[in-house]
Amino acid sequence: MTEIKRLRLKFVFYHMLTVTLVIAVSMLIGITVLGQRISQERDEVLARAAAGENAAQIFAVTSYVRIPYFALTVDDEGEVVLMEGSYNSFPEEDFLERLAELGTSAVSEEGILPDYQLRYLRLMTPAGYVLAFADTSYEDSVRTNLTRNLLLIGGGMWIGLLVMSWFFARWAVRPVEESVRKQKEFVADASHELKTPLTVIHANAELIAGQAGGISADIDKWLKNMNQECSQMRHLIDELLLLARSEKSAGAILKETVDLSELAMETELEFESVFFQNSREIDCEIEENITVRGDREQLHSLIKILLDNAVKYSAPGSQTRLTLESSGRRRVCLSVTTPGTPLSRQECRDVFRRFYRAEGTRQTKEGCGLGLAIAAEIAHSHHARIEAAGVGDPGGEGRNVFQVTFRR
Repeated sequence: MTEIKRLRLKFVFYHMLTVTLVIAVSMLIGITVLGQRISQERDEVLARAAAGENAAQIFAVTSYVRIPYFALTVDDEGEVVLMEGSYNSFPEEDFLERLAELGTSAVSEEGILPDYQLRYLRLMTPAGYVLAFADTSYEDSVRTNLTRNLLLIGGGMWIGLLVMSWFFARWAVRPVEESVRKQKEFVADASHELKTPLTVIHANAELIAGQAGGISADIDKWLKNMNQECSQMRHLIDELLLLARSEKSAGAILKETVDLSELAMETELEFESVFFQNSREIDCEIEENITVRGDREQLHSLIKILLDNAVKYSAPGSQTRLTLESSGRRRVCLSVTTPGTPLSRQECRDVFRRFYRAEGTRQTKEGCGLGLAIAAEIAHSHHARIEAAGVGDPGGEGRNVFQVTFRR
């Protein structure tokens, strides 16, 4: 059932959207909090190194320092002395002097030396400058590893929750699916049961009309009304049964190669007399040798519904155009164009709903509003897209186009 599949997909979509937001916010919070802790630890290391409070760590038996650092002093004469550090080995004196020159000449008291992956802190003392340096590669490495691990964990959780959501969606919509199935079975069964007594009523009404016809004008009028109502009710029941069969066979239709060009031409010839009797015209432009995979009988019904709809809702003297053409290598477009008042965007969506009748047509047009709903069901069962479009200003002259796009 198409509506159940859509409901299930909506359930999964909104659930996974919520899960994605929660995972993304959690990852952002985790990265932000850890980044702040690393920055706080780095600032403490720099401050302690510059103040000489980490000196004891050099002689400690075991002292694990996560952020590598070292400190220099630069006296008034420019002599550079290494105070302390957590590195196992230190670079040559020329390198230290270069760092000292960069640190003392910098405008800010603290900053980053990107070419050396070092962050510095400069303090002024009576004896000169104290420069503390901390390695930034540790921060970068931690952030990179954390981001990668969180992405892997979050991605695994997302995939796992997607699978769980799909199974939970099937379980959640099962009562709705069962209710819809029973409702459709009831409609089909009720339509089938009503068909026989309605046929009897119609037959008896015709017999009475043959026996009692002409006795009085009132009796003739009552019998005529009875026959009209019986005909309309029988048409409604036939459409309900057709809709039920279309829904039941959706996904299990007979797959055969159908010459859609030939089928469209045959249907157009069938309706030429119908259009003529209703003071209307029909023209066609059908590309030859177009084939699709599907059920010939259902495709025939689809084209008949579109042409019957054109007869009912076109103005006398107007011309309807049936077009069949290829659209690229993999698509086929079947369209019925009818002059008339253009449908609004909302009406173009609503016309495919069951029992929908546009304003102004409920009392003036025959039918019960099931034809296009049946056409939509047939199109969906053939994995085709059906749509309506009103061309022109609503309320003015224009045309309406009903188009079905098939895949080859």
